[in-house]
Amino acid sequence: MFKRKKNAEEEFLEETEEQAATEVVKKQKSAIRISGLQIGFSFVFLVLGTLLLFVPQMTPVILCYCLAGGVMGIGVILIVRYFLSEAYQNIRRYGFSIGVILILCGSVILARTGAISEYLILAMGALMLAAAVFKLQNALDLRAIKDQYWWIWLLIAFLFAIFATVILVNPFSDQKSLSQFASVLVFIDGLVSLVGTFYLSFRLRSWEKNRDEAPLTVEAEPKQEHSTHPDPTEKSREEDRSGVRTPGIQEDFDEGID
Repeated sequence: MFKRKKNAEEEFLEETEEQAATEVVKKQKSAIRISGLQIGFSFVFLVLGTLLLFVPQMTPVILCYCLAGGVMGIGVILIVRYFLSEAYQNIRRYGFSIGVILILCGSVILARTGAISEYLILAMGALMLAAAVFKLQNALDLRAIKDQYWWIWLLIAFLFAIFATVILVNPFSDQKSLSQFASVLVFIDGLVSLVGTFYLSFRLRSWEKNRDEAPLTVEAEPKQEHSTHPDPTEKSREEDRSGVRTPGIQEDFDEGID
């Protein structure tokens, strides 16, 4: 009996460990997908900021082409990885749909380059605002795993949200000042986003590794104490079934009556 109970507990431990390992792998893959998307857009921001700062002859039309190429490139990578990793065999895998959306957005930029180039700075401000939301989510993720520096990333997210709002509002008197301000911020935003994404990915992996290595404890069921003294009631029932009686409690009771 105790051997069967022990085997059942071992099987339960093995199943629990397998389920925990599966959950860790799923979360690690999810973190890798999110990090890959953020890293891709961080590189796009870095390239745009570099071109705006260090290539004075760069025109808005060429920048639109670069932006469209970067967005479509990220979309193609997501679609290819979706099929190579056989993610289509699982549910809640949005790499294909996100990739198609990015390719469509890049195609629209290419088709409407003339119109979009006139509002390129405003479009960059909108992208910075969206990136600030991702930074805010990263800060909350760091807080969830009790990282001591999560508040720094929260402050950075709010600062870039304010800067992006300034670009959209455009309080500058001339377009050149707005362009220079946006160029510097886009470059810094790409650099900070790249560092923040790598840091988040590193901290998530460390946290999941430590949690996976933590010992798994299972509450043991209390052992039943077996009395060395026979139960008089059970003994009496056995005697009734067998038809044989031995001196005991019933005889003592009869003698007391007599």
